[in-house]
Amino acid sequence: MAGEGYVDLETNRAARVSIMSYQTLRDFLIVAPMIYVGTTKLAALNHNARDLEVLKQTQQKFRQAIADGHVENRVIFNHQFHLNIGKMAHNQYLLPSLKKLLIDHARIGKIFYRQNGDSRIQKGQETAARQHDQMIEAIEARDAGRAGDLVRAHLEVFRSDVALYAVPSGMQGELEG
Repeated sequence: MAGEGYVDLETNRAARVSIMSYQTLRDFLIVAPMIYVGTTKLAALNHNARDLEVLKQTQQKFRQAIADGHVENRVIFNHQFHLNIGKMAHNQYLLPSLKKLLIDHARIGKIFYRQNGDSRIQKGQETAARQHDQMIEAIEARDAGRAGDLVRAHLEVFRSDVALYAVPSGMQGELEG
């Protein structure tokens, strides 16, 4: 894990989780669309019936986590949803990259999903759940173009949620003036 940048090791000190830097977040937001779109398009082309059933079951758990307001489960089942899509792509080159992105996606998500009082975050979660449903439909229809467009829009919701966390409500006026 240290070699992949997730754990910092120092002599005579306990291992610790690496911090999420601005550069890490920026790199994530630049590369994530490429990997997510690629895996989702390939999933639409390469999936089988069992893959699709597993994806639908994971989506039910994701929706339940949103309904329950359970942040940890929301992050876990979003992670699993996109990992399932990556597996459905059946591509040995994209899956390792997706797994790395998903780890940081979960780390980022745990930070800003805790803003449960913010109605904009809740609205974003409802939008994300609908987009998951639409991705499933596009994958099932083997419509790779639509599946790619949907996951790109889905990542935009995530990016917007991160921006809401980074610039809390009420700060815009101070920053603009």
